Amino acid sequence: MLPKPRVAAIDDESSALVAIADALNASGAACLKLLYTGDLPDGAKLEQVRVLFMDLHLSLQSNDQTQHFSTIGGILRDNIAPNNGPFLLIVWTLFPPQVEGLAQFLCERLQDTPHAIPTQIKTLSKIDHIRGTEVIDPAKLVQAVQKMVVSEPQIAALINWENRVSDAAADTIAQLVNLVPSDKRDTPALVVEIGRLLNALATEAVGASNVGKDRFAAVNEALLPILYDRVSRLRMAAPDERLWKQAIATPGKKADLSDEEAAHLNTMLHVDLDVSAVKPTDRGVVLECPAATLEDAPFREAFGMDTTSFLRDQLSLDPTANVRWILVQIEGICDYAQAQAGPALYVLGVETSAKQMKVSPQAVWQSPILAIENEQRQIFVNYRFCRTFTDALVKANNKHYRLREALTNDLVSRFHSYGARPGIIAFRQASLPKLSSAVAATPPESQDPGGAEQKAKPAENSAHDFTVPHQVD
Repeated sequence: MLPKPRVAAIDDESSALVAIADALNASGAACLKLLYTGDLPDGAKLEQVRVLFMDLHLSLQSNDQTQHFSTIGGILRDNIAPNNGPFLLIVWTLFPPQVEGLAQFLCERLQDTPHAIPTQIKTLSKIDHIRGTEVIDPAKLVQAVQKMVVSEPQIAALINWENRVSDAAADTIAQLVNLVPSDKRDTPALVVEIGRLLNALATEAVGASNVGKDRFAAVNEALLPILYDRVSRLRMAAPDERLWKQAIATPGKKADLSDEEAAHLNTMLHVDLDVSAVKPTDRGVVLECPAATLEDAPFREAFGMDTTSFLRDQLSLDPTANVRWILVQIEGICDYAQAQAGPALYVLGVETSAKQMKVSPQAVWQSPILAIENEQRQIFVNYRFCRTFTDALVKANNKHYRLREALTNDLVSRFHSYGARPGIIAFRQASLPKLSSAVAATPPESQDPGGAEQKAKPAENSAHDFTVPHQVD
């Protein structure tokens, strides 16, 4: 429930832990103390840690550095959470040269758990900073740590962004509580008023009948636009200007991304691969299309053609290409948020690494290149081929992943724009009438400013040829 500390210290000496934690806590940086006794305390998990202190020699009296490195590597492997993110490892040692091979050792030994590899490894001397159970100069220690963090400006910039977003979330909560009148700020009245506000926000966001299904999600739906607005308005603060200039030294320079890098970036931005909490009827979810549906008779009955014709004529793909048939949930955002009754809408498509044979029909939407199962693929759907399903009908379908909000909104918006495009009946002129030679030869500056005398007229008795009626999309 409480915020996770961004700093942690692991040591086999309790006095050193107390000294480090007290100094950092006094500076405003919450520090988690973990006493090492051959293992970390039960339940210890390092999540969202950005700075980690560790002693080089943890309960091992040995001159073999490989043993010390192995102990550190084992702790990182077993305790750094997969979603932890970048962190700086500060190693306490009297002999900094002994740490020089640690980075290479960890990179080699932690290949299967790359999230446990520190982004930086620095050293500090206990003798220079700690006497007994106290830090000699807390300000000096904090300054040294901050200098180490900003020594890699790209990582420091990400941490700065993380802190700013966290501040925006805190500001969102503060603004909500500020709605409570001052005469209702005593504890009993305050909690009642906040409860009323939360209930009002949740009800307005998802509808009265849906709040009880997931109270957190209902409140999140209401507060998210406020948080988004605050985050979207963040700008570079003056104290951080130097850091960001170092982090992006050549702004606007072409990145020259490889296809693989572009695919992975697109996937990070637009695809949620963790479907453990995703339902088959969630907006943007990508489901497998059941094999039974792809058989000739059922497919013809549902979509009016066979799969070969669909791939070739409706998606402009090679019918022999290797594809994975999918259904993408494209329910309207308001209907989804309010959990409106009725089946959910899905559009038929494929996921494939194949390229189109020709220009797509107007009804085709295609995703950016994505990295799916170690392969560069795209999603192709055709707006005209949709089905509706209730939860009971799709609950057995495999969930491949979920398209994030931005990409889902792009697909849904284009889907509705395609369905709402107007059409008119119009006649097209085969040829336009020519200007008379007199008008054509008259210089612009000699023509009547009003233009009344200089308007071109079609030649007398000329016939106007028109094409057949044409439907304009």
